[in-house]
Amino acid sequence: MDSITAAKNNDIDFIQATIAGKGDIDLQDSSGMTPLMIAIENENTQLVRILLEAKARLDNKDNFGQTAYFLASQKHNLGIIKVLLAFKCKKARRFRDFWVESAVARSKTEAEKLSNGK
Repeated sequence: MDSITAAKNNDIDFIQATIAGKGDIDLQDSSGMTPLMIAIENENTQLVRILLEAKARLDNKDNFGQTAYFLASQKHNLGIIKVLLAFKCKKARRFRDFWVESAVARSKTEAEKLSNGK
């Protein structure tokens, strides 16, 4: 098994063993998806946090040019978005601003929750 398969199977133990063994947590599958992107697609907040704490790259793009931030915004999962924003990088601030703007278009309530950090 590799980190891609482990992410698809939500296998946190294997991912943690991969991290401990200095394995590749930024491996990309044939469509360019990384374990972080797959965890976001699976809405597995715990795995997203583990991968980010292990320094998974946020700037990887899949074959369609989509990043982890883009995939998270498509899922509208506030828990995962909060985890991504918690890592406080410049991209996260730009992403927050983009997400808040698009959230306003969808729902003022969601935008307030994100802006207030709830």
